[in-house]
Amino acid sequence: MSLGTIGAKPLHRTLMRAYDVEVLIEADDTKIFERVKRICREAFVEKLDFFEPPATLDKPTYRFLTAPDGSVTYDLDGVLQGTFLEGVGSDRFLNSMIRAHVAGRTKSWVFIHAGVVEWKGRAIIIPGQ
Repeated sequence: MSLGTIGAKPLHRTLMRAYDVEVLIEADDTKIFERVKRICREAFVEKLDFFEPPATLDKPTYRFLTAPDGSVTYDLDGVLQGTFLEGVGSDRFLNSMIRAHVAGRTKSWVFIHAGVVEWKGRAIIIPGQ
């Protein structure tokens, strides 16, 4: 889909900032837009802010577009990333996708994939791959 297609519906936009990484999020559907913002809040808990973006902005952009059949395609800077159906288990995938995007671009944080268990009152950190 092109930007011209988006113009047919109202476009919802927000600038998300998490861990010093800014991403523009756009959607042509209010429900999808709010869902993506909720997923971002869950992914970044305390390290997340949303801002009203200026009219022109040169930031990585995730764009979510709904099709007549109810499917939603999303792209990053015009490159198709995937398609999902509303309410069919895509939240975990979208959560992982946006966390990986931010983790790969932050310059002031290091993300470590790990598990933690408690044993005899002490924490044991088990690093992942």
